[in-house]
Amino acid sequence: MPNPTSHYAESKLEIENLLRNTVPNHTILRFGTAYGLSDIVPRNDLLINAIIQSVRTKREFDIYSLYNMRPYIHFKDIARGIMFALKNSITGTYNLSVENMNISDLLSIITEAGHDTSMFNVNATLAAFNEDKRHYSTDSSAFMNLGFKPEHTIKNTVRVEL
Repeated sequence: MPNPTSHYAESKLEIENLLRNTVPNHTILRFGTAYGLSDIVPRNDLLINAIIQSVRTKREFDIYSLYNMRPYIHFKDIARGIMFALKNSITGTYNLSVENMNISDLLSIITEAGHDTSMFNVNATLAAFNEDKRHYSTDSSAFMNLGFKPEHTIKNTVRVEL
């Protein structure tokens, strides 16, 4: 059951409910947090992209929460998921993410790939002050059970992009 933690999330849930009540054969895909570097439109405001860019440039980066869990999906898998739903006339409401991960796990992946992570500053004081309520994971097995197979993982993205 969705538990929106922001005005934005509440508004998305309201739209979902409106669609369910007015469109008989609706398709709603709830995407995880997007990531993935693009040559066309670089998005360094996306957390994983910003962390990868910081490792590339050796630029300091403040982290306020190492352990908040979030669902993630590569932007190319978002596009593929939409196309899969359209081509297969899928209806209903589905979560679409590939993996649930926290920043501590991401930094471990970067370290295991042989990269330095000393530029990351964990700021526990600000973390307590700015508590991030976006600590959650999702289960995308219902969509995967329809036959969708993602092509990207965070581990592979770190290997390719770094």
